[in-house]
Amino acid sequence: RIGSLPYKILNFLVIRLGTNSDLPRELHCGPGLRLFHPYGLFVHKDARLGADVNLYHHVTIGRRDFTGEPVVGDEVTFGAGSMVLGPVVIGARAKIGAGALVLDDVPPGATALGPRATVRLPEGYAPDGYDPDGCAAGQPGEGSGGAAARDLRPVRQIPAAGRNEQ
Repeated sequence: RIGSLPYKILNFLVIRLGTNSDLPRELHCGPGLRLFHPYGLFVHKDARLGADVNLYHHVTIGRRDFTGEPVVGDEVTFGAGSMVLGPVVIGARAKIGAGALVLDDVPPGATALGPRATVRLPEGYAPDGYDPDGCAAGQPGEGSGGAAARDLRPVRQIPAAGRNEQ
């Protein structure tokens, strides 16, 4: 165990200035904590991490509205930019996807994924081969679901097995 003053100096120079991260001395974590590209990490001092937890860059594990801290099980992986906030329990072997915001419990072995980005095109813009609703066949508006998609030109066919099929 590192003494208080040497740790504070090391923490400030290496962890906070060198990697722009906050991993407090009081952090409770099991053995095998792995930090991949440890830049921009924040873990609250009262959060509890299990054994063999993997943290990628820009992960935040902390409080939400002063209601409590997360408890993380063993062998959990946090993708880049993920956030777990509040009194949340993350089960063993769970995966938190890149960019996910977790505010509720995650069962063991489950995967938590963040919201999916939506593409919004300017009115009248229709690049070749693009359909915002994922329709890859038929005429615009047939099964594509949206008024904006009905204004698009027909979408070229893409073989089911891949683009390089002969």
